[in-house]
Amino acid sequence: VPGKPEPPLALVPLPKLMLAGELEAAATASAGALRRVVLPAERGPAESSLDWTGVTPDDQLTIRVDPGVTGTVSLYASFRRGPESASVQVLVNGRKVGDEVELAAPTATVGKFLIGPVALGPGPMTVTLVVTPSRAGAPQRVSLLALSLEK
Repeated sequence: VPGKPEPPLALVPLPKLMLAGELEAAATASAGALRRVVLPAERGPAESSLDWTGVTPDDQLTIRVDPGVTGTVSLYASFRRGPESASVQVLVNGRKVGDEVELAAPTATVGKFLIGPVALGPGPMTVTLVVTPSRAGAPQRVSLLALSLEK
């Protein structure tokens, strides 16, 4: 329903796939611009991404959600890769998780990345994407399609 707010993420138990619309509602950026973009679909319904543009190294995108679960889970992120894409380091609750994710690629593609295992306590979690210097040149954009937590 247009104009009706989406339900809070805390109401949805794991395994949970948080898509661009939910991420947009829970995200804040330290710099640059955030907007949801509909991607062309080759088959089936179109997907959307949360595009974060005008980014430079050390800019941060923070997403605060309540996963509704405790214990160790695997954090996955789906990104759009391309020539204008930046590299990011993922932090959960302020701690580095996994290796830097290089998103620069010669052509536009979409990929799902295992970020790493995350130990969750009760209550909300904060996922932060920190732009790192790109090996492919000056970063300009990060396009996030989804985050998922899997047991």
